[in-house]
This record gives sequence, structure tokens and C-alpha cells, in this order.
Amino acid sequence: MVIASSAALLLFSLSVSLPPAPGIAPASLQAPSPVQRPDPAPAAEPSVQTSSAAVRAETRPAPHDVDFRRLGDGLAYTFTKGLFARGNLSPLIVGTVGALLVHPADASLSRRLGGSAPALGRAGNIIGGPAVAAGTLGGLLLVAPLTHNARVRATTFALFQAYAVDSVLVQGLKAATGRTRPNGANDKAFPSGHTSDAFLVATVLAHDYGPKVAVPAYAVAVLVAVARVESRDHYPSDTVAGATVGYISALAALRSTERVGRRRTTVMPVLGPGRAGVFVAVGF
Repeated sequence: MVIASSAALLLFSLSVSLPPAPGIAPASLQAPSPVQRPDPAPAAEPSVQTSSAAVRAETRPAPHDVDFRRLGDGLAYTFTKGLFARGNLSPLIVGTVGALLVHPADASLSRRLGGSAPALGRAGNIIGGPAVAAGTLGGLLLVAPLTHNARVRATTFALFQAYAVDSVLVQGLKAATGRTRPNGANDKAFPSGHTSDAFLVATVLAHDYGPKVAVPAYAVAVLVAVARVESRDHYPSDTVAGATVGYISALAALRSTERVGRRRTTVMPVLGPGRAGVFVAVGF
């Protein structure tokens, strides 16, 4: 429960009706009155508003059209402006505070959860393991450049960059902190790489596919975090830190993906004496 609550800290997140026209009596019974004449002005106004709304709706960014030849540009942006963006400060603070709050209970929680559900531990370790991550990402990198599904292309583009920056951050922190694992296997406990990978995937999927995918994706990420504690590979604070790193890595990669793939299309009618048509402008 402590891990799930701490992980939850990382998650963040819109007519004109006209009265019915009065009935008009037959001419033999009632003389026509100006009040009873239909007024065409109000009927024309919604039509103008609808046309304006249609033009505005078609003038919007389309960030999911990515070119894999610009993957290098994307990585350069992810590791610089994407990673050090002001928007990453809030999740960094929340994750740091969460890890500090959990840290005093690390030993007791590790003893209580460790070995309590071996099947859960094995499942979480496999799901969040490097073999699954490498296989999934490798398959996507082979297929995505060949597909015309823009959303799949953008998701793959973002995942690749997120994994790249996440790997650097996680391995750098492991080397800098040198924290011993609860099982004593080595001194690479902080932060949890499995948890970090799971949360970066969940964050990218939540951004690209919405709540229906976000809820199960984050549920799996929390499962991986709990499994790493159950298997005595990590303390709870290691998993909170890992979730923070994964979330921030995903945000950096998503910013880069939208920047690389950003395209603005403007469609508007052109009317004039003796001419009529449509103006289309595409900006890159």
C-alpha cells in the first residue's frame, strides 16, 4: 500500500436554441403580422459560427507524424531541453519527497513483503525485465517505420528515446549511490531499473492512448514495483525513485516527439470577385 500510494503521487491530469416559431393562423382568420414573420437573421448566425469553428478545428498541431530519420535530432532534444524542461520539476520534487518519506520504513517493509508472494515477484520481474523491454522495443523499431499508423510510429519514437535517457539516468544513479540490495547481491539497488522501465512505458501509453490504456498500464507498473520489493531486489524507496525517473524520462521523450513531429495544417476558404477555392498551408 505504501508503494502504491507513493507511486500514485507521480500521476497528474469542457447552442444556441431558438424558441419554436409561433403558429400562424390562416389568412382568412387573421391578418399577417410582422411579429409572426420568421426572422432569418438568427438562423444565419449559427451557420456562420459553425463555419468558423470548422476552420479553427482544422487548424491544429498534428504531433503524431514522425520521421524516423530524425531520431538523432529527437535524442539530442530529449537529453537537453526535453529532460531539463521546467515541467519536470514538479514530478521530480514529488518523487524525491515520496522516496524520502518511505525511506525510514525501508527495512521493515522489506522484511514484511520479502518472500511473501513468490509468484508475484517472479511475474513482476519478468514483465519489467530487460529481455521483455528489449524484445518489445526491438520489434516496434522494425515494424513502426514501415507502417502508416501514425500513432504507432509516434509511440515507438517516444519509447525509444525514453528508454535511452532512462538507461543513462538509472545507471548513473546506481553508480553514484552504490546502495546494497536487500538480498546482498550487489550494490546497484538505487533506483529500481525494472520499475523505471515500467513507469516510462505506462506514461507514454497513457499520453498516446488515453485513460483506457493508462489505468491498466500504471497498474502493471505498480505491480512491477511491488514485485521488486517482494523479491528482495529493492527497498520500497528504490522503487519510488525508479518510478520518478521513468516518469520524467517519458515526459522528456514525449516533448521531443511532439517537437520533431509537429506539423500545422491550415485550411480556410478563399472567396472573391470571380474566384472561389480553398487555401491549404502546411508548416514544418
